[in-house]
Order: sequence, then structure tokens, then C-alpha cells
Amino acid sequence: MRAGGRWIFGGAVVLVALWAAWETRGYREDPSADEGEQTSEPSSPGDPPGRRARAPGIVSRPVDSATDVGEEHMLDPSRRAEYAQAVDEAPDLLESLRAGERQWSDMLIDLDTSEDAQDAYEECSRVHLGGPCTYTVGFVVEPGADGMGRITYGRALSSTDASKECLRYASCMAKARVGDAVRVPRGVEGPVAHQRHATDNRDPSIEDDLEAHRKWLAEMEAGVALMLERGPDGAPDWEWRLALERSYVELLKRKIAKMEGS
Repeated sequence: MRAGGRWIFGGAVVLVALWAAWETRGYREDPSADEGEQTSEPSSPGDPPGRRARAPGIVSRPVDSATDVGEEHMLDPSRRAEYAQAVDEAPDLLESLRAGERQWSDMLIDLDTSEDAQDAYEECSRVHLGGPCTYTVGFVVEPGADGMGRITYGRALSSTDASKECLRYASCMAKARVGDAVRVPRGVEGPVAHQRHATDNRDPSIEDDLEAHRKWLAEMEAGVALMLERGPDGAPDWEWRLALERSYVELLKRKIAKMEGS
């Protein structure tokens, strides 16, 4: 993304051609705390206005009400302790994929560049992003049928250099994804936890710049064509990087179509 602005978000560790082109671009179980549980509606201070309908019954519990660090959002509060521990101990599945565990590719794509992920970015960024924000969010995905699963828990994890508003943004992003469907590897039976590290940014001045978006799309399509021309580079994550680029292309096409029709 250029000039510090983008409409698509991505992980800070995602070293794909997109960034080269665009970038200047604890809580532990406390039984007494359950009395303070509340559902997500009406919205909490971290919520953006006008978001698409969320899964019903999301429960949110702030760990530190002053900063929202560690704010938890979940569908089943009876499993909060289990999910919180899973997130605390979770790997970064992107690193696992780069180490050869290719089965995580589809789930990581859905966590980063699905339409649900894009909706969450657009809505949370309007409220909380005035500049770059580097943050970490932990998710738990429960497998379902036919290779699909659902995000059942999300939590903003603390960052020593994050501003208060950045932390509120991270909490918003965690909550916005709870209830969303994602692909999971077939054969996975138990919950899967993942710590997602990201740097997001927003430049309102270019959000409605149709020509800029068309130019970005051309650059992305050229990047995909170049990857296909060169072929696999031997890295375990090549197919994931190609799928990630293609998912950005599709998101850009939908964004442009929406802008052209408005």
C-alpha cells in the first residue's frame, strides 16, 4: 500500500509482493468474574457502528477496562478458560506453514483476506485507525463439518508499543471475527488456536479513489502472473503466497465493482 493507506489489511509478517508494492505503506479463570459478562449488543466502546450482523450471543469480558488489553470475545463462556489458555499457548500458524505444514494455508487465507476479514478491517479502522497499528490477536477455531469451522473466541493480546487506540482497534478486530466461518484442514477434530501478528493502516483520502484501486489491481494481477511464470520457488509456503495474492485480487475486484456501482 502506498502513502500509508490501504483498504485491505494483512499480517505484518506476510512477505509477499503486495507489501513490496503497497507498503510505505491474561486473563486466567476467575469464577467470580463471570458476573460481569455481557453480550455484544448493545455494542462496547471498541465496536464500530453499522457492522454486518454478528453471530448471536457473543460474550465480551474486558481484562483491563482502562486499555482493553486482553479483552475476550466468545460464543460459549463456559469454555472461556480453555480457550484463553489455548490462545496463550498458541503458535503462529503462518510460521508452521513456512516450516512445511501446508494444511494451514486455507484457514490462514480466510483469517487474513476473506470478505469477512475485509469487512472487519473496514469497519474497525474507521473508528480506531489514524495511522499504523501493530498488534496481535489470538483466535480459536472450532472445526465443523465438510472442512469448515467457526471462530468461537477472539482476544486482543497486549503489545508494549501499542497506543490505547491501537489496542482498542485490536480488540475490535478480535470481536468482529467471532462467529465467522473459515476453512480448516480435514481431519482436525479439536479446537485450533492461532496468534495473528499484523500491521494495519488507513488513509481516508484514498479510500474512494477509483483510479488508485484500478492501478493497484493491475499491479496485483501482474504480480500473480509473474509468480505463475516463474513457478514454485521451492519454499513450503509458495502455494499459500500465490493463493494470498489471488485472494487480494478478488477483494480488489469486488471493491472496484462496488465503487463503480455507487
